[in-house]
Amino acid sequence: MTKQESLEASDAVDLADSKVEANIATLAAEPDQEVDEQTSKRIGRMLDKHLMPLICFTYILQSLDKGSLGYGAIWGLRTDLRLTADEYSWLGSLFYFGYMIWEYPMGYVAQHYHTGKVVASVVIIWGACLMSTALCTNFAGIAAQRFFLGCLESVLTPAFVLITSIFWLKKEQGFRVSIWWSMNGFAGAFGGLISFSTGYIQYKNIPSWKWIFIINGTVTILWGITLWFLFPSSPQTARFLKGSDKDAAVYRLKSNKTGTRNAIVKKYQIIEALDPRKDPQGILLFFICFFNEFTNGGYGNFSSLIIASLGFTSLESSLLGIATGMAQVLWMWSAGYATYRWKNMRIYAAMGALVPSFIGFVLQIAVPVGSSSTIKGIKMMGVCMMPAYAATCALTVQLPAQNAGGYTKRTTLTSLAFLGYSVGNICGPHVFYPGQTPTYLTGFVADLVCFAFQWSLLYTLRVVYKRENARRDREFGIPVEEDGDAFTDLTDRENMSFRYAL
Repeated sequence: MTKQESLEASDAVDLADSKVEANIATLAAEPDQEVDEQTSKRIGRMLDKHLMPLICFTYILQSLDKGSLGYGAIWGLRTDLRLTADEYSWLGSLFYFGYMIWEYPMGYVAQHYHTGKVVASVVIIWGACLMSTALCTNFAGIAAQRFFLGCLESVLTPAFVLITSIFWLKKEQGFRVSIWWSMNGFAGAFGGLISFSTGYIQYKNIPSWKWIFIINGTVTILWGITLWFLFPSSPQTARFLKGSDKDAAVYRLKSNKTGTRNAIVKKYQIIEALDPRKDPQGILLFFICFFNEFTNGGYGNFSSLIIASLGFTSLESSLLGIATGMAQVLWMWSAGYATYRWKNMRIYAAMGALVPSFIGFVLQIAVPVGSSSTIKGIKMMGVCMMPAYAATCALTVQLPAQNAGGYTKRTTLTSLAFLGYSVGNICGPHVFYPGQTPTYLTGFVADLVCFAFQWSLLYTLRVVYKRENARRDREFGIPVEEDGDAFTDLTDRENMSFRYAL
């Protein structure tokens, strides 16, 4: 497909889709427009001020709602619902079965309709779904609830990755994704406070664990209603951008060379993304995310129980969840800042984030079980190091947004990465055996192996990117801007002026 054909196809879809896409098509017809650095920075600050808080708080709620199961377990959910250890593990997996099955269909809906309205609608529905947990009385009921919650929440993270790619510059995206992904840590801290507070609620003999789901679900519904009125799907629909700033917000993305939002699904781009002979990054991204989330599937569901198994009370465990949550924020922001501060540091930062986690898991195995404050302190230090691996996943899933040209290819690679994310979370809980409390030896060793595989695959991916960049420089010379280049919806394999972020 030639550049002109791609432009014509993109224009046809834009005009048919909405006035928003028609405006972008008009911008593509004026390729000589430039945005000065001062204006670009000003618009970037506006995005950070108005859009980032919406993304961050929504992500806090998603993580909080998803992790409510672990806090409920501390306050008697497992006992009241008569759950066996194996059934509890399956509750973690069932969430990601729903996530895996519905991720691509939900991504299709978000791509073809107003992304902001889709996200808002789903948030409202999943808030209601979360509240229904308080009505569950057995494994069958809560299993169905967890599956449907996974279906609903599957839209959010892939949508936010893509939204970040169509609002922020490529050099800005790593730090921004790390910021909103780190809200998992804030959710852990807030979850600890909510869990701690529910321990003191005494009302009509309603068990404490039910209040976790009632409170979280109510807040989620109210927030979803807020998003309906505030959340944009592109710079052209952002209410906080006025007049020429809407156009400038699109023009400043010219250097990304990844195209703009395009509602048409292009089959050849799907094939290019899925076929490792055409582009190996898809299969590498899948397995990196799989091994990362294999760890998360176990540690994420059992982290509260791991802390409790060290000899802390339910209230103490809830409060210590705040410490581990804030530790995750620190690791995430450190890795994200490294990508913003130093050039070509994305993959190195992802590899480096695995090191603290590796040490943290080793400490759980190597330090003997004991009740002394010294042993508890060392093990808790290890627990605070364990969540650093989350930065690796955050930096990995954003790579399609930076290293894939063509909107369909970008969404497909993102879906492939999140497929690995889902499968890993499904498998991870089943290597943690309650009989091994508090060391969970099988689970910890399996996670250490996963870290080794991730490190090797990340290094391989960087080599693939670096060699392809060198080949293009050799054969086509240093890339230069071409008219309309940023708006053509060409894939990275078609656009020889495209260079991969390292």
